[in-house]
Amino acid sequence: MAFGKTKYWQVCSILKLIYQKPGITRKELSTLLCVDKAMITHIINYLTADNWLTKQDQFAKKIPLFLNENRLIVAGVEIQPEYQRFAVCNIKGTILYQKEWNYQRPEISDLLFGEITNAINECGFDIFAVGLAIPGVCDNCNKRIIASNPFGIKIPRELPTTIGKKQIPLFIENDTRCLGWNKVAFDKDFGNFLLMVYKCIENPEKGGDYIRISNGLSFFSKGNAWAGAHNCAGEIPDLFSIKEYVAENNYIPYSEKLKMKDNAQTRANVLKNVSIMTSYISTLFDADKLYSYIAGLSDGQDYTELFKKYLERFHYYPTVQKTEIIAEPLEAFTIARGACGFVFENLFVHPCDRDIPQSLIIKAE
Repeated sequence: MAFGKTKYWQVCSILKLIYQKPGITRKELSTLLCVDKAMITHIINYLTADNWLTKQDQFAKKIPLFLNENRLIVAGVEIQPEYQRFAVCNIKGTILYQKEWNYQRPEISDLLFGEITNAINECGFDIFAVGLAIPGVCDNCNKRIIASNPFGIKIPRELPTTIGKKQIPLFIENDTRCLGWNKVAFDKDFGNFLLMVYKCIENPEKGGDYIRISNGLSFFSKGNAWAGAHNCAGEIPDLFSIKEYVAENNYIPYSEKLKMKDNAQTRANVLKNVSIMTSYISTLFDADKLYSYIAGLSDGQDYTELFKKYLERFHYYPTVQKTEIIAEPLEAFTIARGACGFVFENLFVHPCDRDIPQSLIIKAE
């Protein structure tokens, strides 16, 4: 695009706002960006001609604007020690293709250059970028895993910045936070919400035990994830392992949790502990919503009343603090889809949060 009097940030910002606010009008864009209406129309015409927007009457000013949902296709990969899942998504979050593997604690770089590269080549879509969802402390800016207990990573491990012959950009994020990026990228939830996951992973070789328990938290505010001082935010501390709380058998060793599949009482105690800790943390963050993903504890029953009980106890200003509890199933490809959402946020939103946008999808010419 020959920009002329059009500024690069204007193009990026307009695309960002249409992505974040589907149905926004030209008048609203002009007001939000303090850009002349004629310039808005000029840029909208360019974006429509370049197939970014669905075609509309160019002379109508109140027509809602929407992105062409299939203009950009990305892939998301959830990489766990027990399984790996690959999903291809459009801008709307529709999963167009999916594939999974069950490698046991694979070498991540080998997986990238092997199965994931092959899946990209075989899926039949022109993949623009790939997001990786990995348990542990992730550093997207430097493309590395700082640490990961599930993968036994104690010192930072560098990952490639691109993949495949086309040098497709790679993005990396913590797996639990990717659940939150689903809410931001696809549900357009820009509120203050806490998300909690507690997943008991089946042991394929020992039907009576779990092989691992995956758990974590993520907190989002105004469309951004809170990462903490060292990107470690979200790890759930076991308050009941502290000496002062061990009384009355509240503390349950991890080894016993792995055996609780056939022990209803242990599952109930663990669920109680998870409810207390999550409600306490939700109160500290003053969350509007608490999204919970629990697998292996509740026997399919609604556990929201238990969460409400402890929220009522911990809320310091009960007449002011109101937290909506939303229990959701952790479906197979939800985290991989969230990795796609993280990619879209990095492509559409993050460049415009800086003084000088450096967009991958809109080139400065």
